[in-house]
Amino acid sequence: MIAIIKREIASFFSSAVGYLVIGVFLVVNGLFLWVFDGPFNILYAGFADLASFFQLAPWILVFLIPAVSMRSFSEEKRSGTLELLLTKPISTSGLVLAKYLGILVLLIISLLPTYPQQSFARLKSMLHTAFYRLYIHVFIRFSYAQCACIREYSF
Repeated sequence: MIAIIKREIASFFSSAVGYLVIGVFLVVNGLFLWVFDGPFNILYAGFADLASFFQLAPWILVFLIPAVSMRSFSEEKRSGTLELLLTKPISTSGLVLAKYLGILVLLIISLLPTYPQQSFARLKSMLHTAFYRLYIHVFIRFSYAQCACIREYSF
């Protein structure tokens, strides 16, 4: 199962898909939080509040999660390696779990670069919020959405 997770991560970063997903997530978040004038802009709000990031991130992930999850299985079918994977001594649920964990690692990698952005916002206002809990909340929302996508698309 660990080999499938490693292969899944390697397939994301061997093509432009992994970099594109992370880049789109970071650019859209950055534009809405720092550039565009609106309710999510941290600089024009008068105080730095992390709530705008945690309101915006799930909406961006709603569009990225299905694309990444469905690509995982469709790439296996397209390349013809799905039949090979099904003959391995791993159950179907183990295969789905390995795909799920591989995509979950991609989420963690995409959330890591947002930490300095949030640290800057926190330093600006000296707010002591529990933004670690909010990161976990975004992570859990992503997990639920990913489970739904994989459940609908798997075998």
